[in-house]
Amino acid sequence: MTESAAGRLRWKANRPFGLEVEFDLRQPLTEIERGALHDQLYAHGLLLFRGQALTMEEQIRVAECFGPVLISAADGIGYLSNVEGKGTQGRIRLPYHCDLAFTPDPYLAISFLALDVQGGRSSTRFANGAHTYRMLPVALKDRLRGLGQASALPPAGT
Repeated sequence: MTESAAGRLRWKANRPFGLEVEFDLRQPLTEIERGALHDQLYAHGLLLFRGQALTMEEQIRVAECFGPVLISAADGIGYLSNVEGKGTQGRIRLPYHCDLAFTPDPYLAISFLALDVQGGRSSTRFANGAHTYRMLPVALKDRLRGLGQASALPPAGT
């Protein structure tokens, strides 16, 4: 891992995007560390913390580094499970989706805490639309600019 300049936080690149951060999130974060996590999430699109054992309250405290947290279950806090009768989803596979992306106030970030992870297997996958857009050839970005909500697209050179 590459040592960061943000207190006790250490991270390395996670391919194809994001960062894997080494830190026990049960520990209190300094303001510098909170700011560094915020900046790294918005710069890299995904932060991965392995081996965490957090309560819901601890997870909310960490998520507050990234912006306001919606608190009620109706607002999105809850449990998902692939075991019938546990959590809110039951035994269904959710396709790629982006929660509330096309609403006037989409979520800025989503936080997941996996409770039962089996090595080499995951049912959660991530896609980064901003990263994908940056990888497109300029000519294709120019074609896209005239479609849909063109004002939401960044300049072609980015």
